[in-house]
Amino acid sequence: MGQNPSQESRATICVRITHAYHSFLRFAAAWRDYPCPIVGGILFAAFWSCFAGGGSIEGSRTAADLAGTAIFAFTGGLVSFRQFKSVSGEMALMAGIVGGFLTAVGGGTVRTFLLGLESHHLFWLTNGGYVVAIVLGLLLVLLSEPKICARCEAHWNAADRMALAVFAPLGAEQALQWKALSPLTLILVAAGFGFLTGAGGGVIRDLLRWRLPMAVLTPYGWIAALGAAFHFTLFQTGVPMAWVVSAMIIYLLAETMHQWDGRSCLIHDWQGPL
Repeated sequence: MGQNPSQESRATICVRITHAYHSFLRFAAAWRDYPCPIVGGILFAAFWSCFAGGGSIEGSRTAADLAGTAIFAFTGGLVSFRQFKSVSGEMALMAGIVGGFLTAVGGGTVRTFLLGLESHHLFWLTNGGYVVAIVLGLLLVLLSEPKICARCEAHWNAADRMALAVFAPLGAEQALQWKALSPLTLILVAAGFGFLTGAGGGVIRDLLRWRLPMAVLTPYGWIAALGAAFHFTLFQTGVPMAWVVSAMIIYLLAETMHQWDGRSCLIHDWQGPL
């Protein structure tokens, strides 16, 4: 006897789900071999989906900001944890927590104080989502650190560049709080705030680890500053979805510089006494 239409429909859906499941398993087994920008984009999208709520543009901006915060907390916590892992587990844990926290919100915190705001205006105190994002990133460090290979780190670094691309434009917009300044000065302030928001936390983390701040000595921090100035100009001229356009350009520049590996061979990683 033949199947009725509803049974055929259910059978078709089951076949599609089975095929999709096997495709996912194949991807999960081979994801380390995929290009870093693809896996980094998937990681960023996964974090974004954790914080996305509603379909508004502002909600998407906030979700992207929180996704970047979680990724910064992970990458900053991972590098700090591994530096002190050989010393002791307790020191590595403390270094990971402090390093992840500073990388995620250190630059934005400095920016807040430069704006002359009180400590109770700190964004990560007024919005609990930032604390959740930081905790999520740090938990991933503690749970997955032994399994993170060099190839996995490369994927996370691609996601980190996406977070930088999101942070710089959002930081640049804070320059509008100093509207009394001349247009040129405002653009310079926006560039500084973009650098602080996108790379300032990493600079603070590296200095506390007795390391040269690589965001200053490599193109990435300066790409954040130039991208922030570009975004501020777009934003002021009323370009629709300016932050999306700017974030895409900043990421493409950062990714291009990474692929080209324009770091000077004279830059060496310096470590002082622990």
